[in-house]
Amino acid sequence: MALTGWVLFAALVLGGSQSQVAPAAGEDRERNCSTTPYLPPTAVNTTLRLQALRRAMAPFNISAYIIPGTDAHLSEYIAERDARRAWISGFTGSAGTAVVTQTQALLWTDSRYWIQAERQMDCNWELVKDSFISSITDWLIAHLSEGEEIGFDPFLFSIDTFKAYDVRLAPANRVLKSLQDNLVDKAWTNRPPPPTDSIFRLPDSIIERTWQMKVDHIRQQMRDNPYKPTAVLLSALDETAWLFNLRGNDIPYNPFFYSYTLLTLDDIRQVHCSFVHLHTLL
Repeated sequence: MALTGWVLFAALVLGGSQSQVAPAAGEDRERNCSTTPYLPPTAVNTTLRLQALRRAMAPFNISAYIIPGTDAHLSEYIAERDARRAWISGFTGSAGTAVVTQTQALLWTDSRYWIQAERQMDCNWELVKDSFISSITDWLIAHLSEGEEIGFDPFLFSIDTFKAYDVRLAPANRVLKSLQDNLVDKAWTNRPPPPTDSIFRLPDSIIERTWQMKVDHIRQQMRDNPYKPTAVLLSALDETAWLFNLRGNDIPYNPFFYSYTLLTLDDIRQVHCSFVHLHTLL
């Protein structure tokens, strides 16, 4: 066969192959919330979850509830029992904030997760393609009346995060309301239990510095500091793990354990949330 004939034959074969791989109807991977809604099999039905959360909101007289994607230690990587935003929305991406009112549910996240969110959320949720707190506060100001309150869990907000919300909401007379109990936890009836794995100590020969040496160094820094602090509070999980050469398995793929440490010039108080007890190391 001449070269020209081979080229024509190849073109016919390739063209025919391409026409056969067109996606079949109904195989869309992203939701369609139009007049004829379509949800992919990866979407999570959140109707009952939202109903339960809204019932939990009602006694506190809040008009909206903010749900970040972190835990009480402001960790980037969290345990399943702390994945409150993922449970309420279905969206499992590592970055994003949910806001729920009595009639609406919205998720803010950045462009890395837009496709994932459209595949995981059902039509109860609206995706806002933005990740800045200013976008969230603008929406709250536009949709809530003056004097209405917005609930949040203070353990999931850093001081800077709270200020970023409050500096925009307070002048508009929209009030942030700190709630002692997390309302998603109240709605999450089958929430995973606290971990029970053991905490273990790394040998000093591996670390090369004992935990006593590290504590002495921090205390010397406290004495030398012009502000003369009397205590240091460690809330990030890697801080306590590093300081005491301890490791755990409370967080998937991270060698950490739930804990807080209060270090003073003459005492150490450590809470191991895995075992829910308080003990003194020194």
